[in-house]
Amino acid sequence: MSTIEIKNELHQIIDNSNPTIVQNFYDMIKGFLKNSEESTMILESEDDINSSKIHSQDDVVKIIKSWKE
Repeated sequence: MSTIEIKNELHQIIDNSNPTIVQNFYDMIKGFLKNSEESTMILESEDDINSSKIHSQDDVVKIIKSWKE
């Protein structure tokens, strides 16, 4: 099934569903997108750690202090 066909079918489902089902579907999709975004951020952070692209707490404090100057 093509992406356009999937989108059309989803629109039909939403258009023909009661408000509770639409709200539940919306909540489910938003939750999935949030989890997906958080998973991506975690993987990127782990890559940074493995590549030694990190700062110590002292370094972070110094960086923040320099912003105020």
